[in-house]
Amino acid sequence: MRRIKKSCAVAVLLTVVPIAGQADDWPQWRGPGRDGVSAESGLQFGWGDEGPAVLWDREAGGGYSGMSVAGGHLFTMWSDDESEFVVVLDAGTGREVWRIRIDELFTRGDGRDGPRSTPTVDGDRLYVQTASGRLVALAVDDGRTLWSHHLIEDFGAEVPHYGFSSSPLVEGSMLIAAVGGSEDRSIMAFDKMSGEVLWGAHDDKTGYASPIAVDGPGGRQIVLLNGNTVSSVSLDGELLWTHPWPHDYQLNIATPLAVSNHRIFVSTSYDIGSMMLEIHEMDANLGVSEVWRNKVLKNHFQSSVILGDHIYGFDNAILKCVVAETGEECWARRGFGKGQLLLVDGHLIVLGERGKLAVVEASEEGYNEIASAQVLRERCWTPPTLSDGRLFVRTETQIMSFDLGAEG
Repeated sequence: MRRIKKSCAVAVLLTVVPIAGQADDWPQWRGPGRDGVSAESGLQFGWGDEGPAVLWDREAGGGYSGMSVAGGHLFTMWSDDESEFVVVLDAGTGREVWRIRIDELFTRGDGRDGPRSTPTVDGDRLYVQTASGRLVALAVDDGRTLWSHHLIEDFGAEVPHYGFSSSPLVEGSMLIAAVGGSEDRSIMAFDKMSGEVLWGAHDDKTGYASPIAVDGPGGRQIVLLNGNTVSSVSLDGELLWTHPWPHDYQLNIATPLAVSNHRIFVSTSYDIGSMMLEIHEMDANLGVSEVWRNKVLKNHFQSSVILGDHIYGFDNAILKCVVAETGEECWARRGFGKGQLLLVDGHLIVLGERGKLAVVEASEEGYNEIASAQVLRERCWTPPTLSDGRLFVRTETQIMSFDLGAEG
């Protein structure tokens, strides 16, 4: 593997620290652990047909960017007819704090335009990636640019058919990005403070998934579902293992799920299905083998969650519970379309693509709906965000905040 520019500063990268913030923050794609899980408890799920109380409701722009919440602010991206913007709102009121233009509008000609990536908050810095390929570090307080790269111009990447969608990952003093560039630039690491290129690894086109960090055999590693492979890279840029997971159009979208410190779950739609990989040591190296592979669960753009021995996720438009050890289906439920979900306190919060919001018991015994309501009327392809008892949902024109705070 050819290494890209690397300095002696890499030696300090082995100290891994979490993203700074408050206990109930949701500072990045899929929450604090990038696994769709919230540590909150005691939330109020006993709302009726009208749904939970609305805290605020405001207009938003186009695109599918998720919402990160940290330090009392909500961070997202949206677009108008010409540009993509990074937007910061007061999480308590919905009032706009600041907005900056970050790139020209990414268009496809079918109406599915605008940004896809979710901002990553790390202390006083914000990291964003536009659909056209700009990777930018911004100051949280006012949005000023601290450093930037263009993935196409700087690293030989190609814009995916549906635009760059991966959300950057902060790991210690590094920022990790799915680039899909040429010459060992599928995955790249940057000094998060200066933007200096630290390393690049692997040769594959980019998919649409986001990287995760895993404490696996051989130590801390970055796992990414690329356009045609699942791969893992050490924190100093060594390619540890790779496994084929091809798609003719690189439509690997759902983020991998760390089932344990040695097992990784990946899933893709378009009749491909799911696979459980086991990481194991082979002499002085690492390798992976398939534990199982089937078509019971086919994640489209929705990533799954795990609780105990069971995985919960969408098989295209069907919500399912699957045994993690075997891939066997426990139950299935229609009615949400291609929904999104997160896990909190033993419950699934499910948002259907047509605006149905539900709370479902996370149990392998069967589908048990605790509450549901129609809260939105437009297409919902952005996953919900939960922070400090407040649930945030959005469409391409609207953001709403609901009160799920504990009673009393």
